[in-house]
Amino acid sequence: MYSWYLSGIVVYSNGFVNSIEMVNVPAVSNMFTRRVNANYTEYFAGISATLDFDNVKLGMDVSTNIEGIGEGHYTGFNHNLMSNSYSTWANDILLPIVTRKVEKYEFPEIRFDGC
Repeated sequence: MYSWYLSGIVVYSNGFVNSIEMVNVPAVSNMFTRRVNANYTEYFAGISATLDFDNVKLGMDVSTNIEGIGEGHYTGFNHNLMSNSYSTWANDILLPIVTRKVEKYEFPEIRFDGC
């Protein structure tokens, strides 16, 4: 289709989230336990969930140095690929986003009195 050739260097940096189409919560688990310490009972309860993000569009800052063209700098390169290998990146980038969004929604009160 195209008959041209480019040679140079392209560097992607500063990954960021452009959009997330949908968030699913496929699994929720809970934990209840208690321990007695010096005749005082302490109760512990916790809830954890798995979040699945669908159609995550990632953006990058792109720096290019193409032979015959020179240097260029761009922002907004969309990459529609997300996999479980991004767990560290997700903790650094997605977790703060989810935390900010959760604060905007009212959730029911959950009590664990007397586990």
